[in-house]
Amino acid sequence: MSDNQINYEAIGRDVYLSKKIHSLIRSRQSELKGIAGAINETCLTYSRLTNEYRLFNYDNIPVAIETIKSIDNQLKELLPEQNKWAKIAGSEPIIIEGLNDVR
Repeated sequence: MSDNQINYEAIGRDVYLSKKIHSLIRSRQSELKGIAGAINETCLTYSRLTNEYRLFNYDNIPVAIETIKSIDNQLKELLPEQNKWAKIAGSEPIIIEGLNDVR
């Protein structure tokens, strides 16, 4: 591809949106790990030998779920835009199963 054929605007937008999307995905994964950790912590504290049991702490779960929903909504908005610029720039689209079906 010659310099005349390179679309620097498309490359810049693709890179910017890709970084934003990957940052959102990392945040989403962190929230999911927090929920999984809360579940595991509750499961691992049970012992039939000592009759000890810890109740599940629901307090942080609704906030985490709302955060995940917010991130998913942001991803739904950003993915089509990123994929459009990726195609123009000649790079690969970001595919998130359940959010987009671009292949």
